[in-house]
Amino acid sequence: MSDLKSHAYRIRIVPKGITSLDFAGGMYATAPSKVGEPVRTEALGPSATGSQIWQVKRVVEDEGNYIISIPFDYNGPFDLPGWQHHNKPSGGEHVTYGTDNLSYFRITPADLPGAYHIGVLSDSMAVGVLYAVGESEGNNVIIKSYALYPGYDKLLTRWQFIPVESSEAVPPVVGGRYKH
Repeated sequence: MSDLKSHAYRIRIVPKGITSLDFAGGMYATAPSKVGEPVRTEALGPSATGSQIWQVKRVVEDEGNYIISIPFDYNGPFDLPGWQHHNKPSGGEHVTYGTDNLSYFRITPADLPGAYHIGVLSDSMAVGVLYAVGESEGNNVIIKSYALYPGYDKLLTRWQFIPVESSEAVPPVVGGRYKH
């Protein structure tokens, strides 16, 4: 089970070989400019596309599962954009910035204290294969597949969830719609 709390975070990739989370730079999960496009990774800073702050919310029914969306103080009739994948994941599939039925992800501690793996959940999974969130060479956030054999967890991408202050997390509302 994950000890990650529901909160707003910047989500940063922890590169292979890093042994402490106190490292400079890195690539952060970044919203694209339009719904339906892949979530990307970019260096920290004013993004050319979208927000680098995400609301990570624990799903009530199962404390190890989470949804990842834009941060917003909202309880309304439509879904806010967040991370999605196809119900039957496959290696190389993009994690998409969508609004319909946000996907559940299993976030579990990695081998480095404070780092996590983001597993992909689905109703139809291949036997002997684990799907987890990683990064492609093109800086897209993608689903990678891993054969379940001893030591597979050393191959999984590690992510750091850096807490963000509430005042920084909630985007402004413009004309009744969020602006990110």
